[in-house]
Amino acid sequence: MQSASHAFGDEAVREKAQLSRAAFEPKSNADNEPDPRDGGVQSVDRALLIIETLAEDDEGYRLCDLAIRTGLSTSTVHRLLATLEKRRFVQFDRYESKWHVGAQSFAVGATFARRRNFTAQAMPYLRKLRDQTRETANLAVADDGSIIVLTRMESREIMRSLTKVGGRVAMVASGAGKAVLATYSDEDVNAIIRRQGMPRLTEKSIVRPSELFRELQAIRRQGYAVDDEEARMGLRCVAAVVYSDCSEPLAAISVSGMTSRVTDDRLPALGRTVREVATELTVALGGVMPVAADEG
Repeated sequence: MQSASHAFGDEAVREKAQLSRAAFEPKSNADNEPDPRDGGVQSVDRALLIIETLAEDDEGYRLCDLAIRTGLSTSTVHRLLATLEKRRFVQFDRYESKWHVGAQSFAVGATFARRRNFTAQAMPYLRKLRDQTRETANLAVADDGSIIVLTRMESREIMRSLTKVGGRVAMVASGAGKAVLATYSDEDVNAIIRRQGMPRLTEKSIVRPSELFRELQAIRRQGYAVDDEEARMGLRCVAAVVYSDCSEPLAAISVSGMTSRVTDDRLPALGRTVREVATELTVALGGVMPVAADEG
C-alpha cells in the first residue's frame, strides 16, 4: 500500500512539473489560437476532441500522451480534463495515472441507442441469428457515411470483435454499410464517397468507385452484402437491411466471424439466413420490404 502511494506521489510530482514546463513549451498547430478560458466554441471543440480520443482506447491515456494525441498543450488538456471530470464525462485512475471516459459520457451516448427504440425489439432476432449461424450477430445503423454498431449478440466461438459496440467503420468497408449503400441512389453513394473517401483498411478493401458500384448491383440482386476481409484481415461479415414503414433503410443486421468458419461455401446459406431474419425483424417493427428487395 505504501509503494502504491509513493508511486502515485511521484506521478503527481511529474505531472505538476509537466504543467510547469508547458507554459514555456511551443504549442502545436491545434493549440496556437487563443483559447477563451470561460467557454466558447473552441473550448467545446477541444473538450469533445478529448472525449473522442479517450474513447479510442479502453486502456486510457496519461496526460502527456493525451496531449500528443490531441495536438494540444498539456496545460490546456489538464484544464479541460478537470472540467470534464467535475461533470463526470471523464475519470482519473489514480493507481495507473490514466484518464478514461467517464460514466456521464456513457449516459449521454446511451440516449442514441434508446432513441432507436427498436434495439430492444431486435434482441430476440439477433439471438436467433447467432444461434442459427453460431456467429456473432450485430445490429448497426448508418450515420454520416459511417456504420455504428448499436448492439450485438456474441458468438460462443473464439473471435476477435470487428468493431466494438458504439464503434464506427466506413460504410464502404463494412458489410452492413454496403447493404445500406445498396439502397441508395448512385448520386447519394457518390456524395458519400466524395465526403468520406474510400479508405484502404486492408489489402482487400474496395478503393475504386467503379468496383463498389459493381458490388452494390450484386447486393441488390441477392439481398445481402459481404465484407470479405475489407475492414480487417481474417474476418468476414454478411449483412442485410432492416426497413422502416416507408421502405427506407432503418438499420442493418449482420453476422461476423473468422474466415476459417465463414468460408466461401457457407456464404450463400449465411446470406439467405441473414436476409430472412432481416425480413422478419422488418415485419416485427412494422416496416415494409421494398418491392425490389423481394424479387430474386
